[in-house]
Amino acid sequence: ALAGLLDFYLFAPIERKTKTRFRQTDFVLNKKLGVGAFGVVYKAEVQKEDKILDLDESGNPAPVVLKKAAEFGAEEAWMNGRVRRACPSTCAAFIDAFE
Repeated sequence: ALAGLLDFYLFAPIERKTKTRFRQTDFVLNKKLGVGAFGVVYKAEVQKEDKILDLDESGNPAPVVLKKAAEFGAEEAWMNGRVRRACPSTCAAFIDAFE
């Protein structure tokens, strides 16, 4: 319970103020990786140089996985961020959510 309170009132607000914000237009969709009940998943690239998250072993911008959700909800976005903050080495990095 304490970890959840700290995340909600301390860690999440700090992250919202300091992390890079993305828009849908910041990404170029490439190969469709899969489709499921929750939406379509694509391999994508960040197209804005000032928003590149990581480089691959060749020094090029690393690809990202982008899910176009069938339904967007603030609760899902919050939970994705919470899981990423709680156990970052066990799940994919959650970058952002937008409608």
